[in-house]
Amino acid sequence: MERITAPPRKVDLFLASTIAYGSLGWLVTGWGLDDPFGVAVMASSCYMIQQLQQQYASVRPRRIEYAGPRDRMLEPSQAHSTGAMAGGRIHVEYENGTHVWVNRASEGTWTVRGEDGASFRLPPPGWLAWNKAGGFLEFSAELVGRRVDYVRAPGYEFLDGRGQSTEYGRLGARRSVARRDRAGQRPHPHHGFLTSAATARRRGGGWASFLRM
Repeated sequence: MERITAPPRKVDLFLASTIAYGSLGWLVTGWGLDDPFGVAVMASSCYMIQQLQQQYASVRPRRIEYAGPRDRMLEPSQAHSTGAMAGGRIHVEYENGTHVWVNRASEGTWTVRGEDGASFRLPPPGWLAWNKAGGFLEFSAELVGRRVDYVRAPGYEFLDGRGQSTEYGRLGARRSVARRDRAGQRPHPHHGFLTSAATARRRGGGWASFLRM
């Protein structure tokens, strides 16, 4: 039996749709907890949604727009009348400064800009979210020609290399790793998924707990 090392497309589409429409997240548990892959998918669905939904939950959208021909951004009424809404490429700006870009198209990457003007290539279904004031960044995007999941948030930092050795931010992993900084505390395992596999390392004067999958 072939071993699956990355979330299948339907999981990516579920998460992308949740994020695009500002919904509250659900843990993806369809593979069960007896399968290491099932635990990894559940953990990813947690880490890719938990801090992000805090950026948009109960916050009013300031602007909603869809990408039309030649990536011209259109208001919902224009996107609906021209058929651009069916293209599935949406940008939402919230009143607290959070920006969310989601590519739900059936095919084709979508290049968008991050908080510092850097380009992100969003595969279908992929996304980018950021809040400059809150120091928040999340993406499920192509990095060096392959898809990578990453979160930098006040609560933790998360990286999923999807089966290939990947470094981004302060993390490096082939599959999933999560880091929580705990200044002034003794190191201890992350009390979440796969605690038996957790390790702790001291970094930058504070303790960081790691979860590897």
